[in-house]
Amino acid sequence: MKFLIAIELCLAMVMLFFGGRVFRVAQGTLCIIAFVALAEASAAFKRGEMTSIVVSTIVALASIVFLFMISGVRQRDKQSEPSAAVARTSGLSIFACLILCCVGIAIPLNTSLAPRTISDGAVVAREAPGQNDGSRIIEMNPMQWVGRSLLETPIGQFTPDALGQLGDKGILILYNPRCGTCHDMFDVHFSEGADIPLVALEVPPTEEAVVLESEYDEEVDCSTCIFMSLPQGPLWLVAVPYVMTVENGVVTCVAKDGPGDCL
Repeated sequence: MKFLIAIELCLAMVMLFFGGRVFRVAQGTLCIIAFVALAEASAAFKRGEMTSIVVSTIVALASIVFLFMISGVRQRDKQSEPSAAVARTSGLSIFACLILCCVGIAIPLNTSLAPRTISDGAVVAREAPGQNDGSRIIEMNPMQWVGRSLLETPIGQFTPDALGQLGDKGILILYNPRCGTCHDMFDVHFSEGADIPLVALEVPPTEEAVVLESEYDEEVDCSTCIFMSLPQGPLWLVAVPYVMTVENGVVTCVAKDGPGDCL
């Protein structure tokens, strides 16, 4: 949009200084304006916006009238045309036109446009949540937690009870029941349990998310796991599954998509 506005301003400056020699440019510009105005009138008709229909129709009709007017203008006499051309192509005119074109480009490119409105063909977003309802985004990168206390991480801040369930040494698993890799990992490594506490911490979707039906079971297979969940509401940015070993409250090992060396 900014680029189009800049081009239109430059064309206006060119026609202002050299209008007598750019009939083709003027004709092409008016054709484009008429086409865009008719398209906007058609879209406004579908939306039922009477004001936009009237304005777009007026612009289209005016463009068509101007197009016929400039198309019917007769060429100047050959004797007077050279002198007029010299007057319009003087160095001062060219310099002024270039300066104004630069200004016309700089102004729209450095101006903030209003946000896009929802119209025909645009993706209709769901109603935006309130500031205290699902709007918080929390990013988690467990690979950076090695050597840190679990209480210093978002897990310790939002689900401190998980630390008590892990005891002196335990395994903490971040998972999602709609994740195929998570189900495969539990089936292979944790379906028969383990000798140390296993805490399976679910990463829930946001309240605004559209949850599709899953081909997997609603719960993973782990007979000895202690199932817990992060609080629902925030958007948890983390790619599950993660397996972490926690000793005396400190994360000592982190593995992605499987237990790796943490089991």
